[in-house]
Amino acid sequence: MKNQANQNQIQKYFCPIVRKILPGIFLFCTACESSQTDKDSLKILDITDLSKTEVVKASDIDVVDIDYISLETDTNCLISYIKNIKSGDNSLFIRTSDDLLRFDLNGKFISRIGKQGRGPKEYQILMDYSIGADGNIYILSLFQKKIFIYTPNGEFVRTIPAPFTPYYIECFEDGILCYSLDLRGSMEKNIHALDYTGNILKEFSNKYLISDRIEQQNTMPPPPPPNFGIIPLFRNEGDLFLKEFYSDTVFLFNQTDLVFEPAVILDRGGRLITLEAQISRSGSRRAEYIEDTKIIQFGDHVYAEFIDRAAEYTRYGFYASFDKSRQYLMSINEHGIINDIDGGPSIRMKTSLNSNTVISWIDAYELIAFVNSDEFINSTPKYPEKKKELERLATSLNENDNPVLVLV
Repeated sequence: MKNQANQNQIQKYFCPIVRKILPGIFLFCTACESSQTDKDSLKILDITDLSKTEVVKASDIDVVDIDYISLETDTNCLISYIKNIKSGDNSLFIRTSDDLLRFDLNGKFISRIGKQGRGPKEYQILMDYSIGADGNIYILSLFQKKIFIYTPNGEFVRTIPAPFTPYYIECFEDGILCYSLDLRGSMEKNIHALDYTGNILKEFSNKYLISDRIEQQNTMPPPPPPNFGIIPLFRNEGDLFLKEFYSDTVFLFNQTDLVFEPAVILDRGGRLITLEAQISRSGSRRAEYIEDTKIIQFGDHVYAEFIDRAAEYTRYGFYASFDKSRQYLMSINEHGIINDIDGGPSIRMKTSLNSNTVISWIDAYELIAFVNSDEFINSTPKYPEKKKELERLATSLNENDNPVLVLV
């Protein structure tokens, strides 16, 4: 069952085309109005029954191999924390707390992209980044309201203005999509499509404008969602998607017509937190809801994580293929997907590398400790030779080394 806010969003973004999104998924859209049949034709993934959790093994979701990449460690590329990883030009671009570092696919350090500072070629705060159609790297500096452009080798190219205060950016063929995190609910336009010179191609209205409601209720702006909720913009190969915090719907960005088309609905039976509940600041009211924390797509698969406030903040993971041949709900407070391939640490899907690969990471000292644990020593994975390879990797590591990437 879709809640009313979700239905309004679908009507607002429906467009007059028929488009194939992924194998087996078609969107049938009308120009201004949408019949019930049209809405029901959307791909809907049912996550309404949270009692159906199960322990999920990697082999259950057809994982056949797990690779590990040990990132080179030296004074030029020390990593204490990984925030995100994106791939391009046969490289991995790794965002740390303050830096953007480029490694090759074997983990060898290549270059640092730009530098934090106050100089004319330096960004002040690395809020987000993306890889442009021209191969350059686009870094969003929040308070400067600028996007800094660098070559893949880290050489400064130029800056372009950023509209308002975007928190997230993703490049597409003809430009850059900017998403502004509007914590006060007062920004009439919160999504902007720019060309590569910084000119605005199109603006999108904020579906969650609340300043009028706050004024009517004589209350304060709502508190921000935990961790600002999910990252709203994400990629699946060449496709760009939007998933907002208060919406059950994942929208595909049509890069030709510059419109958002509803692609997938993650149906939580109306329990996804609403803007009204966030405004109320009522702990008892907000406790009824689910809050999204992550969503990624890879090929014809989707993985989402969310928190259930009503169940003592239980964290759930949901994995599904769009043909519904695989669909699992798991509680991940203690672990993620059990690694029965090589017996290594459980898998926490963090972002997609391509249509066939999901990437995660683990600190070197954590991997060393796990390989020395009874759980690993006594494990009987499907591929014992892979277990031995993981043992050799852990033996080669120092606990102060950079994190190890996990490719699934």
